[in-house]
Amino acid sequence: DDAKNTYFELQANQVPKYMHQVALAASKTYCRGLIFITAYFESRFYAVICDGEGDQPLLDVKFPDVSRPGGGVHLRDYYDDYTKLTLWHSLTHTIVTDSKETVSSLQKQTEKKKK
Repeated sequence: DDAKNTYFELQANQVPKYMHQVALAASKTYCRGLIFITAYFESRFYAVICDGEGDQPLLDVKFPDVSRPGGGVHLRDYYDDYTKLTLWHSLTHTIVTDSKETVSSLQKQTEKKKK
């Protein structure tokens, strides 16, 4: 699902001293049919908003992978507590293709790299 690979990144300009000791903080909140997933890591806040309708697993501990940013859109610059807001679409580990030409092209590229 594309929505699960899209997330916001808000980069903090300065954080309070006590935040320097925080390795990672993560939260998942269910509210009015939406799931808000937030995480803090190295002066950056990450946020994902997902559909939360229907049954939810009791032990839902899955969080999105924000370690592989792909294409991004710079949304806004800030000049006080925050530096910038970016919307990212993370790269996935799987390549899904529809055409034989694309598969053939990827195979040729892989073979060239091996040589």
